[in-house]
Amino acid sequence: MHRKILPVVILIGFCQAAIADGLARDEIIHDFEARQGVVIPGPDSNTRSTYIDLGTSQGVSVGDLFSVTGPGQTVTHPATGEEMTLEPEASAVLGITRANENHSIARVIKGAPPKAGQKVRRFWGLNAYFIDTQDQGRELYSELRSQLPHIYWLGYSSGDQASAPDGFSGLVFRYTDSRLNVDYVPDWPIASYKIEGRQSGFNSQPLVHADLGQGLPPLPYPERRALLETQPISSDLLVKGPEVLIAAGTEDQITVSSYQAQAIQQVVSFPIPHRNRLLAVRWWQPEGSSRPLLALTTWDGEKVEGMLLRLDGDQVTEFRTNLPFMLGAFDLDGNHTAETLIGQPFSRKDFYGQPLREFSISADNALQQNTPSLSLPASFRVIGSLLTDLTGDGNFESVSISDSALVVRDSSDNVIHRSERNVGTELSSLGYELNPSQAFSPVAHVNIEPSPVLLNGPENQKRFLIFPRNGRSDTAISSVASTATTNRLGSLIFDGTRFIESTVPYRLEGRIAAMAQDDGKLWILLSAANSDNGRGAELLSLTTKPL
Repeated sequence: MHRKILPVVILIGFCQAAIADGLARDEIIHDFEARQGVVIPGPDSNTRSTYIDLGTSQGVSVGDLFSVTGPGQTVTHPATGEEMTLEPEASAVLGITRANENHSIARVIKGAPPKAGQKVRRFWGLNAYFIDTQDQGRELYSELRSQLPHIYWLGYSSGDQASAPDGFSGLVFRYTDSRLNVDYVPDWPIASYKIEGRQSGFNSQPLVHADLGQGLPPLPYPERRALLETQPISSDLLVKGPEVLIAAGTEDQITVSSYQAQAIQQVVSFPIPHRNRLLAVRWWQPEGSSRPLLALTTWDGEKVEGMLLRLDGDQVTEFRTNLPFMLGAFDLDGNHTAETLIGQPFSRKDFYGQPLREFSISADNALQQNTPSLSLPASFRVIGSLLTDLTGDGNFESVSISDSALVVRDSSDNVIHRSERNVGTELSSLGYELNPSQAFSPVAHVNIEPSPVLLNGPENQKRFLIFPRNGRSDTAISSVASTATTNRLGSLIFDGTRFIESTVPYRLEGRIAAMAQDDGKLWILLSAANSDNGRGAELLSLTTKPL
C-alpha cells in the first residue's frame, strides 16, 4: 500500500518545485521586460522631479530604471547600400521613486535631466552581469538573456570569488542560496526574488509557512478595534494602561485620538505650525512628567524644523519650535514609554547628520540639550529606529529600516544583520536637491519609516522584532502582487548564535503608520488602502500568546 502512495507524493513535490521555478522566472521576466514611454511635463510647483507617462497600470513599479533615448542614427550598409537605423546610446538613467496608476515620478540616477517629449525605455541598454557564487543558476541566466535581449548582458561569473569588475556601473543579478537579488550598482536596489525548486540544486521549502519560523509563535490576523477618518502619513501610539493615545498626522494636520473601553474619541486636531510639511510625529514623555509631548519633525522647503508641543486635555500649546533637529523618542528603560528624546541635524548629503543631541526638561521648565548618554553608531537614524538589546549581550543594538532593508548594527556600528529587501511602507517621504544653488542638482529621496517593535513571546521566553514589509508575497504560489498599498509583518529573532527572519503569511489591507506593544499585545495603526466612506485608518491589535 505504501509503495503505491510514495510515487504520487514525490510527483506532487516535483510539480510544486517546477511551478515555483516557473512562477519565479515569469515574475522576473515580467518585471524586467521592455516598456516604452515619454517624459511628460510635471506640475509647475515641482521642478525637481521627472515625470513619465507610464504607471502601475502598465506594470511600472518603484525601483524600475528607464533609459532616456533619442532618435537612432541612420547609416548606409557598405556592401548592400541599404539604409540601417542604429539604436542610440542612453543619455540618462531614471529611477522610479513613485508609481501612480497612469504616470510615475523619477529621479535622475545618471546623466542630465531629460526634457518633456524625450523617449524612455525600461531597463533598455543597461549593462548587466549575472553573479552566481553557487554555480547553480546557469539555466536561469540563459533564459533571462534570451527573454530580455534589451539588457546588455556582459557575462556570467561563478564561484566563491564571483563578482562584477571593479568600478562597474550597471545591473547586477546576484544569485545566492535561494534568492536572486538585483541592484543597479553602486547604490540603487531594484528587487529580490525567492527561487525555489529542484533544478536550482537547493532543497525545496514549503510553499506556505505556517508560523513565523523557528522558536516563534504563530500570529493571528489582527482584530479591528476602531476606525479613524484621518489617513496618516506618520503616526505614533502611546499605550497608557487601558488607554491608547493616537497621534495621526497628514502632511499639514495632526489629529490626536483616545481609544479605551472599546470606543474611540477625537481629543484635538490642529494644523502643523508655521505651515510646514510633516515628516514624522512621535510621543515623548520625559522622566518625571505625567503629561506627554508631541515631537514633530517638519520640513519648511529648505531645512528641517523640530517642534515640541504640549498636550493638556484638548489643548495643544507650542513648547519649543525652530529646533534644527529631526526628533526621535526611545524607550530605554523597558517600561513601554518613550522617555528619551534624541535630536539629529539635517545633512543635505545623506539627510541624517551629526552630532546627535539628547533633550531633557529642567526643573524650571526649560529645554536642555546634551551629548547622548548612550553610545550610538555613526550611521544612527533618529527616525524609524529602535534601540534595544536584541542579542542579550548587555549592550544596545540599533535596528532601523534603511534603503528598503532592515539593518541591525552593534554599538561599534558593525552591521550584524541585514534583511532581504521589500521592507518598509513608503508612507512618509521627502525629495530635495542636494545642491540647490547649482543649475542641475541631483535630487535625494528619503523614505521616513515607522519604528520596528520588540515583542515578548509566550511566558517571556522569546523576544522578537516585528517590522513592516511591503505587500509582495514570499510564498512561491500566490496571487498577491507587489503593491505600495499593502503591508505584511516581518519578524526577526536572535537564537544566541544567528538571526532568523520570517514573514507572516497574510497581508494587511493598508500600510503600517505606527506600531506599539504592551505586555505581549501588538497595536497597529494601519493607513487604509482605500480611504472611501470615511475610512482613513484602522486601529488593530493582536496578541503573541499561543492560539
